[in-house]
Amino acid sequence: MECWQDRCIFRDLDRSVDRMVKRISGDREAGKSIGVVTHSFGDWVVRAAIARAPEHRVTTLVSLTPLMRFGFLTGLLSVVSGNRIPEVTVIMDPDRASANADCDSNVRRLVLWSWIDESLRSVDLSHVSNLEARRVAATHLSIPLQPNVHHAVADFMFGF
Repeated sequence: MECWQDRCIFRDLDRSVDRMVKRISGDREAGKSIGVVTHSFGDWVVRAAIARAPEHRVTTLVSLTPLMRFGFLTGLLSVVSGNRIPEVTVIMDPDRASANADCDSNVRRLVLWSWIDESLRSVDLSHVSNLEARRVAATHLSIPLQPNVHHAVADFMFGF
């Protein structure tokens, strides 16, 4: 297991995506496939990287409250920051926020939306192939900490 480090705010978006492309690139058929778990804006970075990397090793993607549409706090942050934060600029643009929602139909995906999300809103993903979406009793920030989420991720990724 590896935790990929990236800035949370004021990142160079292209650089972050390029770094992730390098991390996931390779031949998944050669037995070196990987599963990825994302949270919030990290999901946008991974979706963009998968779309940019024609030969990537990602076979499974679990998205915890993925960035697809802005919520109340993000809208407030946009007004306060004057759109000087690159991540907020993406979040506030519905097309950019939901870009690459269907990044690769060969990647098996699970999306977990939180019931109470002050930062992002869920979207209908029924058009995306090979994707299962669920709601869990959590907030945007608490979802990665919840034991029931850990069990759902482990079950989806490893089948236990």
